[in-house]
Amino acid sequence: MVNVRLAALLLAGGILCAEGDRSTLEPLYREALARRRAELGEAHPKVADSLIQLGLYLQSLPGRRSEPEAQRLLREAAALREKLLGPSHPSVAEVLEELGTILEARGAGIEALTLYRRALPIRLAAGGPALPKLRVRLAGLLEAAGDDGATAQWRAAAREFPEGPERALAQSRLAAHVEAPSEAASLYREAITQYEAAAEFAEAASIRLSLASVLEPDAAGPVLRQSLAELETHLGSDHPRVAVAAANLAGLLLGQRQFEEAERLYRRALAIDRAAYGDDHEEVAGDWRNLAAVLSERKDLTGAIDAARRAQTIYDSRLPKGHPDRAVTLYRLAALWREAGRLDEALPLLERAVGEVETGAGPNSADLLPLLGDLAAGYQASGEPARAEPALRRAAALSAQALPPDHPETIRAMFNLAFHLRVTGRAGEAAPLLREVAAAAERVYGPGHPLTLRVRRLLQE
Repeated sequence: MVNVRLAALLLAGGILCAEGDRSTLEPLYREALARRRAELGEAHPKVADSLIQLGLYLQSLPGRRSEPEAQRLLREAAALREKLLGPSHPSVAEVLEELGTILEARGAGIEALTLYRRALPIRLAAGGPALPKLRVRLAGLLEAAGDDGATAQWRAAAREFPEGPERALAQSRLAAHVEAPSEAASLYREAITQYEAAAEFAEAASIRLSLASVLEPDAAGPVLRQSLAELETHLGSDHPRVAVAAANLAGLLLGQRQFEEAERLYRRALAIDRAAYGDDHEEVAGDWRNLAAVLSERKDLTGAIDAARRAQTIYDSRLPKGHPDRAVTLYRLAALWREAGRLDEALPLLERAVGEVETGAGPNSADLLPLLGDLAAGYQASGEPARAEPALRRAAALSAQALPPDHPETIRAMFNLAFHLRVTGRAGEAAPLLREVAAAAERVYGPGHPLTLRVRRLLQE
């Protein structure tokens, strides 16, 4: 017999949801749960339904005050459904996925991944449209964890989704994982076709940007221009995705030494992003850094330095210490000052860049090698060989530790240290290093290579 009060509660909740008034739902859902427990007992599927209903409502509230209770209710519902319906019932997968989605949104990716993996065999057995949707969630977390299993999930999702935007998304994400450029290009083209068939033209234009990344430069240019034009048409000329397309095309033109058009496009991307995000945003910092690169190629060192400094100022204020973008921008700004003949400006920036890499990647990261080499060269050029030596020794030790013995960086670091020792009057200490360098250079580059010949001459002097 249907409880009239319970039916009225559920009907009222449905009406309030439909009207958008959710403020009074919590007491209704709590009373409905309590009545179901009282009338049906703890072990009943309807109790599980009410647990889920209340849990999802609490999870939707602003702030995080209700989050622990929401997760507890959903876990209780999952356990109850598993007990009543069996561990392979599709409704068990449903609540596992709901809980996983909540945990994922809260940054608990590892726990969410565990829940999605529990749900996957249930969805595999049941089939249907929920399976590829679960694969998408699972693949996203596997990607974030650096797990190669993401590729298989994207491939299966691309096969299982019906034609349409969801299949297009899976195809484009799969394309980013495959090794063969020809396969990636085919997948991107299929995704473009799917989006265009669904009249999602802006998404199709965005995928063209990815397609261009796997094409040869001559073929990529027309694709990038088409993408830019389509995004302008469908989103408007001041949309941030137009800035992305403009910057991508500018990057290609920069590599082709078409500096004038590249600069114009980089400035356009900068203007769009400043209007969209404000002056103190990472996207704007990236635009300034891109502009610095093309201005450097155009021999406008004053403009390039100014642009790079603006990028660094934003990164310093917006990104945590140790972030790669902070180190990269410091390094590039130092290179510009060095090109301008201002070692007094360049060397402190290189020292800061070393500190950033040490903080972000650790004191034994191979990313330190180019920084240490440039730092040592700067000290030598400024007449401070005593300050250069610690950087040279550290680079040699680090390359020997982090890289194979015949790696070009290892050979270069050993040679730089050996040459420094020789020119500072320690030929005896330099000789064993030079012999190691000579043997390694001959193995890697051959006996007639300029480095091999130079080291052999030094050993004979």
